Amino acid sequence: FFTDSYGISFALTDSYDVHRLVDLGEGKYMGLAVHKQSGNLYYADHAKGGLWRTDASGLEVFNLAPNITEPLDVAIFDLGNSTAFIFVTSNTEGRIYRTSVDGKWIEVWKEVPGVKGVDCSVKTGYVYWTAGGAVYRSDVDGDDVETLGTGFDDAQDVTVKPGDEGGDGVMFVTDAGSNTIYAYEDASGSTTGG
Repeated sequence: FFTDSYGISFALTDSYDVHRLVDLGEGKYMGLAVHKQSGNLYYADHAKGGLWRTDASGLEVFNLAPNITEPLDVAIFDLGNSTAFIFVTSNTEGRIYRTSVDGKWIEVWKEVPGVKGVDCSVKTGYVYWTAGGAVYRSDVDGDDVETLGTGFDDAQDVTVKPGDEGGDGVMFVTDAGSNTIYAYEDASGSTTGG
């Protein structure tokens, strides 16, 4: 699944055919995360603002958290048993928000000037984010902040893929300033580079 200037699309992995899932009209849609248990898709509408939710059919479109200004990215920390947190970044506000999957509560999780990308990994137990020229992580409660990488021109996004049992994971960092995607093995350790 991915967002584009008209909504949400998906590509079939066997044929690479692209299909439109939800036509939202022309806009500026950013960040997309899928909640596996419910099948709902969560995305940021940069132009209208807010965190939005839709079902896989695209019939139910709901503004879950309307008061987020120009959101950029969305990630889900899914603990299972219907317990999950959704993280949303707003560079304009310099904040990372955390909300429930049903939108019944929302809070400012961290004040982070220059924040852009966010990703979560239940397996590692961390939330990862980019701000300026660096990549950071902390536990799901926002404690124990660590700097994982520095020296990027403009760290736009981060994606973490944990390894298998005993294997190293990989952290991908998109650096818009150098038009490069970097890959670091062992996403559990700190790295300096860019």
